[in-house]
Amino acid sequence: MLYIILDLFGGPTSQLVGAINVDIIATEVYKLKLKLYLLLTKALMKLCKWAASCFLSEAARVLKVGGRLYINFSKGNAFGKLPDAQILKQLELAIIQISGPLEPQFLNYRFRRTSPRPDGTVDIPINSIKTTILEKI
Repeated sequence: MLYIILDLFGGPTSQLVGAINVDIIATEVYKLKLKLYLLLTKALMKLCKWAASCFLSEAARVLKVGGRLYINFSKGNAFGKLPDAQILKQLELAIIQISGPLEPQFLNYRFRRTSPRPDGTVDIPINSIKTTILEKI
């Protein structure tokens, strides 16, 4: 079976070898495609309560049945908050794991803030990262 791996929001520090890096600050051709996509969907984004809900809706749309979405997040990150069960059902997503420990395949990754903290640090401690796993049903 052929798998395509997308690194959503990996930016210039993407650590998924061989993944298609889709991000506003990506350094590949996909940057242009994403900018065009964002322009075309700007009106849709205004309808979403928060960016994470638009992301989840779009991710669910492109997943094949059995495809999994791994969401790594730290406290306060909007992408770690899931909609209610009814919305997940409408998106045809099942919860495999919610706010669990970081999955082993991500243990060697560095997680970074987009803006430094007052002390200048950008790295997020690995022990504060949680993983939620959703699967297309």
